[in-house]
Amino acid sequence: MTKKALIISGIFWHDTWQRHQNIATALIEQGYNIDFVAGVKSSGLTLHKCINVLKSKLASSQHVNAHSTLNNKPKQLNEISAFNLPYEGELTSRAVRKITPKLNNDYDIIICYIPAPLSLKIIAAVNYKTLIYDCVRNFAQWPGIAPAVLSSEQKLITIANQIWVDSFYLFNQLNTKHNKVAQILPTINKELQVKKQSKAKIQKLAFFGSVSSHFDTAVLNTCKKLGIELYIWGKDELQLSQQYSFVHYQGYESNESRLLNSIITNTDGIIIPYKGCMDGVIPAKIMQSLSTYLPVFISSFYDSQQLTDYLYCYRNQQDLELQLAGFNFVEHNKKSAAIKAFVASNTQEALKNKLHTLINS
Repeated sequence: MTKKALIISGIFWHDTWQRHQNIATALIEQGYNIDFVAGVKSSGLTLHKCINVLKSKLASSQHVNAHSTLNNKPKQLNEISAFNLPYEGELTSRAVRKITPKLNNDYDIIICYIPAPLSLKIIAAVNYKTLIYDCVRNFAQWPGIAPAVLSSEQKLITIANQIWVDSFYLFNQLNTKHNKVAQILPTINKELQVKKQSKAKIQKLAFFGSVSSHFDTAVLNTCKKLGIELYIWGKDELQLSQQYSFVHYQGYESNESRLLNSIITNTDGIIIPYKGCMDGVIPAKIMQSLSTYLPVFISSFYDSQQLTDYLYCYRNQQDLELQLAGFNFVEHNKKSAAIKAFVASNTQEALKNKLHTLINS
């Protein structure tokens, strides 16, 4: 008999490939049909947010990569778009009434990513055997989160049979209060075959993802000072490539293998320069970056500090400058065995095995 799963997500299937699609794919390979409720909101609606969304969409339309493709949608996955706001009230009730007729009545498992009022109402409207809260964001400290989401999270934590997290910070926070928490680190779809680096120094750095308010633009001064070119794949929301001659926009690439191979071909290292509150955040790009075996320079925060055996964490721009200027590829190649073992333990195949164990425990 075919098993059924419901995933309640803040992202859509064709958004940048990440944990949600990885877990859905692993479940499908284990015999599940999936209803994927997408676009559930957690942030409050503000004029500033609306303007930023419009700017982002405009920037994306002006920088189309001809090689980009939509994510493959399996036939076992039924995506249901949720038009909603993260509040209690008639709009949320109306959204539930539109969504529930498209759902099954019974599910073997539900995996919820967004603890919004809409999510709780959907969960209450169906039958299920196991409810999992896959918590991949520290909602309590994330800017702009609607108050109703925070109160809904406490309810979801109470009723969930299991809580999954990616972040070391979230695991330590939740595991002290609950005995149903499991950590699943970000995964890589497959290991890449990469030659050891023999370059003399770092001349080109890569960043992939969204260049937005969390991107620490101070890194640009460091790159300029050292004569390092910065290559960006993803969404250049701050339009850095139009302001700096040493910043090169490479377009958006949704295919993970093509993206990482482009980074390997064109750059000598990867930079992840985040600012602001990063408690409870472990970027999925960490595992993708490590799979290239290029040196990965990352700003210092709780989760990056847990992975210093594989990453190069910097405390400030002066620290980063010293690391980049004195970088030794011979020493980096000595770390390759540890990096390879870490990446191998967090592949898609490893994820499937872990999900099977957790779901059947």
